[in-house]
Amino acid sequence: MIKGKIDFDASVSIEPNAKVLMHVYMGEGACEPVLEDGEHLTDLIDNLFEAYIIPRTNKIADYHIEDAEMLIKELKVAVKHSKRRLKELS
Repeated sequence: MIKGKIDFDASVSIEPNAKVLMHVYMGEGACEPVLEDGEHLTDLIDNLFEAYIIPRTNKIADYHIEDAEMLIKELKVAVKHSKRRLKELS
């Protein structure tokens, strides 16, 4: 039997075009990802909201409205943070 160890590392980044990327690295000291894939932020939002939909009504379930509003609140915080950081760093 061969015994060994494989190192995996995963990270997430966001591109200037709002594409959220996932990078997976395999092997000790790997500097190039073996897997890199992503989706645009608006597609991720659509996917989340679609998961909240009740099929027969095609509307977001009442018990998910608070979750959807929380996402919107956090996105607004992220916009304010981005503007503040840009001002600080430029």
